[in-house]
Amino acid sequence: MTLPEVETLETEHFFLQECKIKEIESFSESSVRTLDEIERSVILKTLKDQSNNRTKTAELLNISVRTLRNKLNSYRKQGFAV
Repeated sequence: MTLPEVETLETEHFFLQECKIKEIESFSESSVRTLDEIERSVILKTLKDQSNNRTKTAELLNISVRTLRNKLNSYRKQGFAV
């Protein structure tokens, strides 16, 4: 019984696209965001995209209108324009 021919992997088989390399090089701790920051950003962007329609925003985010209202009130108290 003969073994099948095996291809040897060389370093050129492993590469990153140029844009990914630049993205990795430009990454810094200042670009790291907390979950709260990401959540706030998603909520406010969705609200804006829905022309400030809270019911539609809550539906899209799969949260209650009450939860959305509480989050927006919290953002106002923190000094964010809502």
